[in-house]
Amino acid sequence: MKHTETRPGAGRLLPPRPSGRTASIAQFYWRRRLIPGFLFLVVVSAVGVVGFIMIEGMAPVDALYMVVITLSTVGFAEVHTLSTAGRVFTSVLIVAGVGTLAWTAANYIEYLAEGHLGAHFARRRRARLLSHMQGHYIVGSYGRVGSRIARELRSDGRDVVVIDVDPARVQTAADDGLVSIADRASSDAALTEAGIERAAAFIVATDDDAENVYAVLAARVLAPNVPVIARAASDEAVRRLQSAGALRVFSPPIEGALSMVDFIRRPNVRDVLDQLLDPHAPGLDIREMTVSGRSELVGETASALSLQEPGISTLALVRRGRTEMAPSTDRVLEAGDVFVVVGVPEALQRLFERYELVDALPVPSKQRTASK
Repeated sequence: MKHTETRPGAGRLLPPRPSGRTASIAQFYWRRRLIPGFLFLVVVSAVGVVGFIMIEGMAPVDALYMVVITLSTVGFAEVHTLSTAGRVFTSVLIVAGVGTLAWTAANYIEYLAEGHLGAHFARRRRARLLSHMQGHYIVGSYGRVGSRIARELRSDGRDVVVIDVDPARVQTAADDGLVSIADRASSDAALTEAGIERAAAFIVATDDDAENVYAVLAARVLAPNVPVIARAASDEAVRRLQSAGALRVFSPPIEGALSMVDFIRRPNVRDVLDQLLDPHAPGLDIREMTVSGRSELVGETASALSLQEPGISTLALVRRGRTEMAPSTDRVLEAGDVFVVVGVPEALQRLFERYELVDALPVPSKQRTASK
């Protein structure tokens, strides 16, 4: 039987933050205008209360009342007739307090008009969503490749987080119902915000090979155990991404060319494989399953699979990173073994439920029906 080596961790694959300019503008309003305005207003109010107490001999409550009606310009009656010093102090308080209040209010209105407050609450909502995500998938880039990956993952019922440096793409991802972050895929801050340490996998799909290498390196530092799948545009980029730590590297131009050549050489074989791998095609299904520690299959032979569910064929067995094609039927099964099996969807589902197997893919809510 033929054995091939696979990279460690392959069996584990399938178990808007504002842009920098927008964020800096929002921080400018808070740090340089709104917060200083509010603080100065508090200081003016405190000075007013102390001034009325010292100059007019008012009680603290009466002094606070005088400050409120002075700064709000509502025109209620004074506690008592003010002295000349009290009138001068009140005039200064009006100029300082009302001016500060008007300046702060104008900045706050401008802050609201430019949408910064809405963006602030949107960031808080996104942070709450991300904090509860576990086993989600992070897709770096929402271009032609990344958007297709994200849609396919969503169709499987998986949680997806998108990171893209283009604000327009971030908005498109948000409109598609995805949690999106406007930043580079290689940004430590963006990956941390996306919860990479809790993610099931990180898919790097930008069209910039250098950015993809940096993204893989960043992910390896932040979350060494999270699988990283990367996109490459050239053979040289494939080698660099593998050296950077990508579990698997795909090159759309190369993969597309090889697929076309494969179809020319073996058209029928290619058609069959495409149907097996198409999650929306009727007929047979190909899936991988992991033998859990509590499964009754532990200690049994591989022949138990086909004996219990006729119509199921075992294509390969992956054990501790080593792949065995067409495994022997007398192979004793261990916890953690991964089987690649093909069969009708209903039979596969019964097998999973009967032996408490772990499926890499979530079972679709609408089962596919076998072709008659």
